[in-house]
Amino acid sequence: MQNDYFLTIITDNHTKIEDIRKLSQEEVEKFKKALKILHKLYSKLYFYYMVDYGYNELIEYKNSLNSEITKEGLLFNEMFTFEYYRLLHNYLSSVNLFLNQYSANIKRDYDKSFSDEFDTLRKDLYAENISFRIIYHLRNELEHSKLPDFGIDMKRKNFYEFECVITIPRDFLLTIDKLKNDEELKKMEEEIDIIEQMRNMNSYLRILAKKIIEYELNNLWEYYEFLKSLLNEVKIQGKLLVSKNLYFSENGFQKSFKFIRKDLINLLDNMSLSNKSIFLE
Repeated sequence: MQNDYFLTIITDNHTKIEDIRKLSQEEVEKFKKALKILHKLYSKLYFYYMVDYGYNELIEYKNSLNSEITKEGLLFNEMFTFEYYRLLHNYLSSVNLFLNQYSANIKRDYDKSFSDEFDTLRKDLYAENISFRIIYHLRNELEHSKLPDFGIDMKRKNFYEFECVITIPRDFLLTIDKLKNDEELKKMEEEIDIIEQMRNMNSYLRILAKKIIEYELNNLWEYYEFLKSLLNEVKIQGKLLVSKNLYFSENGFQKSFKFIRKDLINLLDNMSLSNKSIFLE
Protein backbone atom coordinates (compact mmCIF):
# COMPACT_ATOMS: atom_id res chain seq x y z
CA MET A 1 0.00 0.00 0.00
CA GLN A 2 2.99 2.30 0.47
CA ASN A 3 3.15 3.26 -3.23
CA ASP A 4 -0.57 3.70 -3.69
CA TYR A 5 -1.94 6.93 -5.21
CA PHE A 6 -5.23 8.54 -4.24
CA LEU A 7 -7.52 11.25 -5.51
CA THR A 8 -7.50 13.56 -2.50
CA ILE A 9 -9.21 16.76 -1.40
CA ILE A 10 -8.07 19.49 1.00
CA THR A 11 -11.19 21.24 2.22
CA ASP A 12 -11.54 24.99 1.70
CA ASN A 13 -11.10 25.69 5.42
CA HIS A 14 -7.91 23.55 5.41
CA THR A 15 -9.15 21.52 8.35
CA LYS A 16 -9.39 18.18 6.59
CA ILE A 17 -7.46 16.11 4.05
CA GLU A 18 -9.63 13.32 2.68
CA ASP A 19 -8.84 10.53 0.22
CA ILE A 20 -11.69 10.17 -2.25
CA ARG A 21 -10.56 6.96 -3.91
CA LYS A 22 -7.51 5.00 -4.98
CA LEU A 23 -6.24 5.58 -8.52
CA SER A 24 -5.40 2.73 -10.85
CA GLN A 25 -1.87 2.46 -12.18
CA GLU A 26 -3.14 3.47 -15.61
CA GLU A 27 -4.75 6.58 -14.10
CA VAL A 28 -1.55 7.44 -12.24
CA GLU A 29 0.52 7.32 -15.43
CA LYS A 30 -2.07 9.33 -17.31
CA PHE A 31 -2.20 11.90 -14.51
CA LYS A 32 1.59 12.37 -14.56
CA LYS A 33 1.58 12.92 -18.31
CA ALA A 34 -1.46 15.19 -18.25
CA LEU A 35 0.07 17.39 -15.56
CA LYS A 36 3.27 17.79 -17.55
CA ILE A 37 1.46 18.52 -20.80
CA LEU A 38 -0.94 21.10 -19.37
CA HIS A 39 1.83 22.83 -17.43
CA LYS A 40 3.73 23.25 -20.70
CA LEU A 41 0.59 24.65 -22.30
CA TYR A 42 0.00 27.06 -19.43
CA SER A 43 3.60 28.28 -19.52
CA LYS A 44 3.12 29.27 -23.16
CA LEU A 45 0.44 31.71 -22.01
CA TYR A 46 2.75 33.46 -19.53
CA PHE A 47 4.00 35.88 -22.16
CA TYR A 48 0.45 36.92 -23.02
CA TYR A 49 -0.34 37.35 -19.33
CA MET A 50 2.62 39.75 -19.05
CA VAL A 51 1.08 41.89 -21.80
CA ASP A 52 -2.35 41.75 -20.20
CA TYR A 53 -0.93 42.60 -16.77
CA GLY A 54 0.89 45.62 -18.17
CA TYR A 55 -2.25 46.80 -19.90
CA ASN A 56 -4.33 46.46 -16.74
CA GLU A 57 -1.74 48.45 -14.80
CA LEU A 58 -2.22 51.29 -17.26
CA ILE A 59 -5.99 51.07 -16.91
CA GLU A 60 -5.67 51.20 -13.12
CA TYR A 61 -3.37 54.20 -13.44
CA LYS A 62 -5.86 55.95 -15.70
CA ASN A 63 -8.63 55.26 -13.18
CA SER A 64 -6.47 56.65 -10.40
CA LEU A 65 -6.07 59.85 -12.41
CA ASN A 66 -9.83 60.06 -12.77
CA SER A 67 -10.16 59.81 -8.98
CA GLU A 68 -7.43 62.42 -8.50
CA ILE A 69 -9.22 64.81 -10.82
CA THR A 70 -12.49 64.32 -8.93
CA LYS A 71 -10.82 65.02 -5.57
CA GLU A 72 -8.23 67.66 -6.43
CA GLY A 73 -9.42 69.24 -9.68
CA LEU A 74 -7.50 69.52 -12.95
CA LEU A 75 -4.03 69.67 -11.40
CA PHE A 76 -1.09 67.56 -12.55
CA ASN A 77 2.57 67.27 -11.74
CA GLU A 78 5.57 65.66 -13.40
CA MET A 79 5.13 62.41 -11.48
CA PHE A 80 1.92 61.75 -13.41
CA THR A 81 3.87 61.88 -16.66
CA PHE A 82 6.79 59.86 -15.29
CA GLU A 83 4.51 57.09 -14.03
CA TYR A 84 2.71 56.93 -17.33
CA TYR A 85 5.97 56.58 -19.29
CA ARG A 86 7.14 53.87 -16.91
CA LEU A 87 3.98 51.83 -17.28
CA LEU A 88 3.88 52.39 -21.03
CA HIS A 89 7.46 51.16 -21.37
CA ASN A 90 6.61 48.03 -19.37
CA TYR A 91 3.62 47.31 -21.58
CA LEU A 92 5.46 47.84 -24.87
CA SER A 93 8.38 45.72 -23.69
CA SER A 94 6.02 42.87 -22.82
CA VAL A 95 4.49 43.07 -26.31
CA ASN A 96 7.94 42.78 -27.84
CA LEU A 97 8.79 39.87 -25.53
CA PHE A 98 5.57 38.08 -26.50
CA LEU A 99 6.20 38.40 -30.24
CA ASN A 100 9.88 37.43 -30.01
CA GLN A 101 9.29 34.46 -27.73
CA TYR A 102 6.41 33.06 -29.75
CA SER A 103 8.28 33.40 -33.03
CA ALA A 104 11.45 31.81 -31.63
CA ASN A 105 9.64 28.99 -29.82
CA ILE A 106 7.59 28.07 -32.85
CA LYS A 107 10.61 27.89 -35.14
CA ARG A 108 12.39 25.73 -32.58
CA ASP A 109 9.62 23.44 -31.33
CA TYR A 110 7.14 23.04 -34.18
CA ASP A 111 7.19 21.69 -37.71
CA LYS A 112 7.83 24.07 -40.59
CA SER A 113 4.28 23.98 -41.95
CA PHE A 114 2.83 25.26 -38.68
CA SER A 115 5.68 27.76 -38.26
CA ASP A 116 4.90 29.18 -41.71
CA GLU A 117 1.17 29.25 -40.93
CA PHE A 118 1.75 31.14 -37.68
CA ASP A 119 4.11 33.60 -39.35
CA THR A 120 1.54 34.27 -42.07
CA LEU A 121 -1.13 34.95 -39.43
CA ARG A 122 1.18 37.37 -37.60
CA LYS A 123 2.00 39.23 -40.83
CA ASP A 124 -1.69 39.41 -41.80
CA LEU A 125 -2.63 40.86 -38.41
CA TYR A 126 0.12 43.46 -38.82
CA ALA A 127 -0.94 44.39 -42.36
CA GLU A 128 -4.68 44.54 -41.65
CA ASN A 129 -4.75 46.39 -38.31
CA ILE A 130 -3.45 49.89 -37.71
CA SER A 131 -3.34 49.36 -33.93
CA PHE A 132 -0.89 46.48 -34.41
CA ARG A 133 1.38 48.69 -36.49
CA ILE A 134 1.16 51.63 -34.08
CA ILE A 135 2.02 49.61 -30.97
CA TYR A 136 4.73 47.58 -32.69
CA HIS A 137 6.60 50.60 -34.07
CA LEU A 138 5.96 52.79 -31.04
CA ARG A 139 7.87 50.28 -28.96
CA ASN A 140 10.87 50.52 -31.32
CA GLU A 141 10.68 54.30 -31.23
CA LEU A 142 10.74 54.41 -27.43
CA GLU A 143 13.69 52.04 -27.25
CA HIS A 144 15.85 53.46 -30.01
CA SER A 145 14.87 57.09 -30.49
CA LYS A 146 12.91 59.51 -28.34
CA LEU A 147 9.95 59.83 -25.99
CA PRO A 148 6.71 60.74 -27.75
CA ASP A 149 4.84 63.85 -26.73
CA PHE A 150 1.89 62.23 -25.01
CA GLY A 151 -1.11 64.21 -23.87
CA ILE A 152 -3.37 63.71 -20.89
CA ASP A 153 -6.68 65.24 -21.92
CA MET A 154 -9.93 65.62 -20.02
CA LYS A 155 -13.39 64.62 -21.15
CA ARG A 156 -16.46 65.50 -19.16
CA LYS A 157 -18.43 62.39 -18.19
CA ASN A 158 -21.19 64.39 -16.53
CA PHE A 159 -21.61 67.69 -14.71
CA TYR A 160 -19.49 66.58 -11.76
CA GLU A 161 -17.01 64.14 -13.27
CA PHE A 162 -14.16 64.25 -15.75
CA GLU A 163 -12.31 61.36 -17.35
CA CYS A 164 -8.74 61.50 -18.55
CA VAL A 165 -7.83 60.30 -22.04
CA ILE A 166 -4.17 59.53 -22.72
CA THR A 167 -3.35 60.42 -26.30
CA ILE A 168 -0.45 60.44 -28.73
CA PRO A 169 -0.24 62.91 -31.64
CA ARG A 170 -0.89 61.38 -35.04
CA ASP A 171 1.79 63.68 -36.48
CA PHE A 172 4.38 62.17 -34.14
CA LEU A 173 3.54 58.65 -35.33
CA LEU A 174 3.89 59.85 -38.91
CA THR A 175 7.52 60.78 -38.20
CA ILE A 176 8.33 57.09 -37.60
CA ASP A 177 9.90 55.63 -40.75
CA LYS A 178 7.72 52.53 -40.88
CA LEU A 179 4.52 54.58 -40.37
CA LYS A 180 5.13 57.77 -42.34
CA ASN A 181 3.44 56.42 -45.48
CA ASP A 182 0.63 54.59 -43.68
CA GLU A 183 -2.56 55.78 -45.38
CA GLU A 184 -4.82 54.42 -42.63
CA LEU A 185 -2.86 56.31 -39.98
CA LYS A 186 -3.10 59.54 -41.99
CA LYS A 187 -6.91 59.33 -41.80
CA MET A 188 -7.01 59.01 -38.01
CA GLU A 189 -7.79 61.88 -35.64
CA GLU A 190 -5.05 64.31 -34.68
CA GLU A 191 -4.92 62.96 -31.12
CA ILE A 192 -5.08 59.17 -30.90
CA ASP A 193 -6.31 57.38 -27.78
CA ILE A 194 -3.33 55.14 -26.99
CA ILE A 195 -5.26 52.99 -24.50
CA GLU A 196 -7.68 52.07 -27.27
CA GLN A 197 -4.77 51.04 -29.50
CA MET A 198 -3.40 48.84 -26.70
CA ARG A 199 -6.78 47.21 -26.17
CA ASN A 200 -6.95 46.40 -29.87
CA MET A 201 -3.38 45.08 -29.85
CA ASN A 202 -4.20 42.73 -26.98
CA SER A 203 -7.02 41.21 -29.03
CA TYR A 204 -4.58 40.45 -31.86
CA LEU A 205 -2.09 38.88 -29.48
CA ARG A 206 -4.91 36.71 -28.11
CA ILE A 207 -5.49 35.44 -31.64
CA LEU A 208 -1.83 34.43 -31.86
CA ALA A 209 -1.96 32.77 -28.44
CA LYS A 210 -5.13 30.93 -29.47
CA LYS A 211 -3.31 29.52 -32.48
CA ILE A 212 -0.69 27.94 -30.21
CA ILE A 213 -3.28 26.51 -27.82
CA GLU A 214 -5.23 24.93 -30.64
CA TYR A 215 -2.10 23.31 -32.02
CA GLU A 216 -0.95 22.02 -28.63
CA LEU A 217 -4.33 20.56 -27.71
CA ASN A 218 -5.04 19.00 -31.07
CA ASN A 219 -3.48 15.67 -30.12
CA LEU A 220 -3.63 16.09 -26.35
CA TRP A 221 -7.34 16.57 -25.76
CA GLU A 222 -7.73 13.30 -23.88
CA TYR A 223 -5.48 14.57 -21.06
CA TYR A 224 -7.57 17.70 -20.52
CA GLU A 225 -10.69 15.53 -20.48
CA PHE A 226 -9.07 13.13 -18.02
CA LEU A 227 -8.22 15.86 -15.51
CA LYS A 228 -11.66 17.37 -15.95
CA SER A 229 -13.24 13.98 -15.20
CA LEU A 230 -11.28 13.78 -11.93
CA LEU A 231 -12.49 17.23 -10.95
CA ASN A 232 -16.08 16.28 -11.73
CA GLU A 233 -15.89 13.26 -9.43
CA VAL A 234 -15.45 15.38 -6.33
CA LYS A 235 -18.42 17.28 -4.89
CA ILE A 236 -16.58 18.62 -1.81
CA GLN A 237 -15.38 22.21 -2.09
CA GLY A 238 -11.60 22.44 -1.80
CA LYS A 239 -8.27 21.89 -3.53
CA LEU A 240 -8.07 18.68 -5.50
CA LEU A 241 -4.81 16.78 -5.69
CA VAL A 242 -3.27 13.37 -6.16
CA SER A 243 -1.49 12.04 -3.10
CA LYS A 244 1.04 9.26 -2.76
CA ASN A 245 1.60 7.21 0.39
CA LEU A 246 5.27 7.40 1.34
CA TYR A 247 5.66 5.52 4.60
CA PHE A 248 3.66 4.63 7.66
CA SER A 249 4.28 6.38 10.98
CA GLU A 250 2.46 6.56 14.30
CA ASN A 251 0.34 9.33 12.78
CA GLY A 252 -0.63 7.23 9.77
CA PHE A 253 0.67 7.34 6.23
CA GLN A 254 2.89 10.28 5.33
CA LYS A 255 2.02 11.59 1.89
CA SER A 256 3.39 13.60 -1.01
CA PHE A 257 1.01 15.75 -3.03
CA LYS A 258 0.62 17.01 -6.60
CA PHE A 259 -2.13 19.57 -7.12
CA ILE A 260 -4.50 19.41 -10.05
CA ARG A 261 -4.42 22.88 -11.58
CA LYS A 262 -8.07 23.77 -11.29
CA ASP A 263 -7.32 27.31 -12.43
CA LEU A 264 -5.90 25.95 -15.69
CA ILE A 265 -8.91 23.71 -16.24
CA ASN A 266 -11.16 26.71 -15.54
CA LEU A 267 -9.13 28.77 -18.02
CA LEU A 268 -9.80 26.21 -20.73
CA ASP A 269 -13.44 25.96 -19.66
CA ASN A 270 -13.84 29.70 -20.02
CA MET A 271 -12.75 29.46 -23.62
CA SER A 272 -15.25 28.39 -26.24
CA LEU A 273 -14.81 24.63 -26.64
CA SER A 274 -16.28 23.46 -29.93
CA ASN A 275 -15.04 20.59 -32.06
CA LYS A 276 -11.84 20.55 -30.02
CA SER A 277 -11.15 24.16 -31.01
CA ILE A 278 -10.18 26.82 -28.48
CA PHE A 279 -11.12 30.46 -28.78
CA LEU A 280 -9.77 32.98 -26.29
CA GLU A 281 -12.43 35.43 -25.22
